[in-house]
Parts: sequence; structure tokens; C-alpha cells
Amino acid sequence: MKLSKLPLLVQEEVLHNMEYTDLFLLSFLSKKVKKLIKSSQVNRSKKIDYIMYDCDHAQEILVYVFYKNDWNEKLLLLAKHDDTDNDCHQLSVSGKMIDIHSHDANKEILENFFTSSPTFKWINIWAHGSTEPANPESKFYQAESIQILQLRHNSPDVLRHFQGKQAVLKCCECEVLDVISFLNRWKSGDAYLKLEYLSIQLFEGEFPQNEILNSIGAKHIDETNKPPTHCLPKVYIDYHSFCSEPNTDPFSSHAYVVRVTDNCVASVSIQEKLIYFGVWNKTEDEFLKMIE
Repeated sequence: MKLSKLPLLVQEEVLHNMEYTDLFLLSFLSKKVKKLIKSSQVNRSKKIDYIMYDCDHAQEILVYVFYKNDWNEKLLLLAKHDDTDNDCHQLSVSGKMIDIHSHDANKEILENFFTSSPTFKWINIWAHGSTEPANPESKFYQAESIQILQLRHNSPDVLRHFQGKQAVLKCCECEVLDVISFLNRWKSGDAYLKLEYLSIQLFEGEFPQNEILNSIGAKHIDETNKPPTHCLPKVYIDYHSFCSEPNTDPFSSHAYVVRVTDNCVASVSIQEKLIYFGVWNKTEDEFLKMIE
């Protein structure tokens, strides 16, 4: 008997008693079936903590689903991308988190995925291969929080296009001019208006501290004064990882920059292999009073 021939309530009951594996495979049948699954399984989907996609060299996608309050249970699915259908088959959950491991994944696959998905709260991506930068307007850059392990410089260009609140970038290399451009664009008020926190960690090379600070016209707190410590609650806490700290890495620095458009202050810490950038919800006068 065809599922579509059954009354709607019976269809929903059948779907409710199916495993997520079967639901996922069933969603490939048609857009109509996929829509039915998404609309009828809203309450079940709320049990999902986050979803992880692993794109391999064969352009196949491994899908893991992690559930709230359950560290062990996860769903492993295997899907092949269909170039004839730009509508990614998935059980999208609005506002959820996503973890992507990308091994030379086709950029069109990832872009189609983000286009057909809601804007995510948190994205963690391991860019191992030569993935080209995504569309500047991609929903990838609209996530509230992004964490990227970038093993090649031509991975997603977060420093240019990020529109969210918190970003953590770990990379082998990072062009100094890109860092300077990022800081100056924030300072001018031309971009990154929602940004709260950014950290960049290098695996190779070093950041030229004086060159960067001079290029952005950084100001300095008197060395005799103790600068305030910047630390914020994370947008999302990954309880499934070994590092589940609830807050961003605390840091303090005597160097800071002031945004031209609203006099907002951000602390800047530049070490040999690490940059911290933290925005204060304070004007320069208010910031300096904290020190006094």
C-alpha cells in the first residue's frame, strides 16, 4: 500500500514510528514526501542537538545526528549527491548546529546544502582540501558562530565575508594583509557589525605584531594600568567534544581600536601564533573608565 494513499493522520503515525534512518532515506522519494516528513516530525527533531556532515573524496556525504542528553547515540547515513537536483535532501532543523568535515568536497555540494538550509547557529568545519571560497552571500557566513580548521589558505574566506558574532579560525597560514584588512574594515564600520569575538591560531609562521598594530592605528592603555579581561559566553557549547568550555578564551591586552561610526572599542591581542579580537559593548570613554 502506498503511503500517499493513506489518510494524513495515518501517514503521520506511520512516520512517527519510523527510525530516523528510514525517514532520511524516505525523504529521497520526492519533494512532497520530504515536505511531509519535515512538517510532521517537528517535535522529534527538537531532540536533535546537532548534525555532522562528512564530505569525502567521492562526493559522498556521511551524516551523523547527535541527540540531546545522549553522548553515545548517533545516526550514520550515507548519501550520494545528485547533480540533477539542486535541492539537497536532508531533514533540516531550524536553528540547529552543524559540524562539517570536508575532504576536497565539491564546492557546489556545500553551497547547495547551505542554500537549502536555514541559517545555522553554529558551524564547525574541517577544511582539509582545496575547497574554493563560497559565495560571499552564502548562509555559511551568516551563522552566528563559526569554528574552522583551515589546512590550506584557499578554504572558506571567513575574514572577508563573516556576518555572525563569534569566529574561531585555526590555520597553517594566514595572510597578514587579510588580517589588517579585517581589522580596518571593522574599525571603519564597513563590516562585521555583529562581531563579538575572533581568534586566529597559526600552525606555521608568526604574526608580525608591530606591523599589524601600526597598520590599524591601534591605541594603547598605559603600561602601568592593568587592562580588562575580555570573555563572553559562547553562542553554542559543544558538549560532545573534549573542549566544552562555556565561554570564549579570556584575554587581556593593552592595545585596542575604536570604531569610527559609533566609538565602540575592541581589544586586540597579537602574539606570535595567536590573535584575539574582542568587542566591548562600550564607548572609548566607558572602556577607559573600567581601567580607572
